[in-house]
Amino acid sequence: MNRVIDIEKSDGYFVVKINNYKAEKIFVKDMEEDSIILLLVADEGTPLNKKIPLPGTLLDITVIEKNMNLFFKQESIYKEKIPRSINYISKPVSSDPEKLLLIKSKELVKIKEIVTSRKINYLVHFTRIENLNSILENGLIPVKIQEEMLIPSIRNDVERMDAKVECTSCSVSFPNYKLFYNFRMHFFKSNWVVILLNKDILFSPSNITYFCYTNAARVFPAVKNEVALKKLCMANAFENMFCDYFTTKDNKSISRSSLQISDNYTTDPQAEILISSIIDKKYIEYICFSQHSDIDKFIAKHGNDLLNKYRYNIYEDFFTFRNDYEFWKKEN
Repeated sequence: MNRVIDIEKSDGYFVVKINNYKAEKIFVKDMEEDSIILLLVADEGTPLNKKIPLPGTLLDITVIEKNMNLFFKQESIYKEKIPRSINYISKPVSSDPEKLLLIKSKELVKIKEIVTSRKINYLVHFTRIENLNSILENGLIPVKIQEEMLIPSIRNDVERMDAKVECTSCSVSFPNYKLFYNFRMHFFKSNWVVILLNKDILFSPSNITYFCYTNAARVFPAVKNEVALKKLCMANAFENMFCDYFTTKDNKSISRSSLQISDNYTTDPQAEILISSIIDKKYIEYICFSQHSDIDKFIAKHGNDLLNKYRYNIYEDFFTFRNDYEFWKKEN
């Protein structure tokens, strides 16, 4: 066990000094009453928010020492502070949006065939209820465009390890329940909704779609060139979200058939589609609330004129987990 010996604030970050730790300093992103939130990124780019106690208490940092990378918002500030054994996450590969939309148009027939054969009816996106009124008014607007348009919103993932801030993350047929659960536990005072988007958003000529067989935070750090980026827009990448065999971070092979899931569920529950630009409100098919009191509170604050333009109801299933939950719990 190791002991937290000091915490200091530097350039807006808290710096934790831990005895016996080879890097000596670990940057953290937030501080709570009795702990701090440590921001780490595993080899595959998967974000991990880990609470560690305040000074004087013991800490088991075995996981931290297992070849993890630190993520920093401002590379220039921390260049000299990053230990040589720790790699900085590279900047995302970019491409001309028109080229990517052209690829999408060429792949459209195959993408539609996958949607039809797998009976995919909708994509799903979860958000805090505080964002719902703006979404119903303006559609789903990515972080980058929100900032340009000065539209206020409450964000769940402020770090965005996939770096695709011009995109909105969606799942196929069922939410990424693992991430959704973590967010609901972390922001436990918040209420949430799940938005169902019509499958036709996949065919939109103005929205680029990136098909990620697992979470985008793991996929995009591995994209090293424009060719790899373009492949994420192709039908093969879409079909790969439903792969017969999935290899875990521990190099274990998972058979899709063993999961006994619906054809329109992705093999990995954390697979996602990143959709660029504004997702027009015309694609909003349904608003799913978890309880009646959330609907009442929303109407009390915003009225029901806007909400009544959409279909909505209580749908608790989207706030639980898939039937293969126990299997993924063991594997991850």
